[in-house]
Amino acid sequence: MYFSAIKAIFQYNFAQFEGSRRYCSEEAAVRIAALTGRQNDPGGAVHYFGSGDFHYASYLRMRQLQEPFLLILIDNHPDDQHGAFDSDTLSCGNWVSFARKNLPLMRADAWIRYPE
Repeated sequence: MYFSAIKAIFQYNFAQFEGSRRYCSEEAAVRIAALTGRQNDPGGAVHYFGSGDFHYASYLRMRQLQEPFLLILIDNHPDDQHGAFDSDTLSCGNWVSFARKNLPLMRADAWIRYPE
């Protein structure tokens, strides 16, 4: 069975961090990256980041990967947009664009959307 490889399940509440809802401040990014860091993960884990307000936490987690990977995203909402305010502010709507631009180990991404 495929799920037998799952060694741990992590669930987070980032709403406690100021500057973390929908848009991620640099301070919140540091705190979230530390919380979701590799040192806390035995590998083979599933991470739940909560509501769509925190999708960008996937990018912060992927920055820590040290081997090539493929991103498989299952989401109806477009997370590969340009920033609403500027291109340097990480958000729930542009984190995939950040990953494409800044993560050379991400070889490709596949997007699965349910037709509306």
